[in-house]
Amino acid sequence: QLEIAAARAMTPADLRAARARLGFTQRALGEALGVSRVTIARWETGVHPIPRAVGLLLNRMLKDAPLRRP
Repeated sequence: QLEIAAARAMTPADLRAARARLGFTQRALGEALGVSRVTIARWETGVHPIPRAVGLLLNRMLKDAPLRRP
């Protein structure tokens, strides 16, 4: 199961993997987090750092999400 270590910052690759695991588009994840699709894209490309709170929230969402099978 994908879980980002709480002690380190979430990387753009971590964010993309978490979003894919949750089955969100950039737009849907942005809506869930209260930010724009452009913000998600900027985090995923490393243009802007990913806030720690976002990493913590995504970890919680991953723990609560049912396991998706391909």
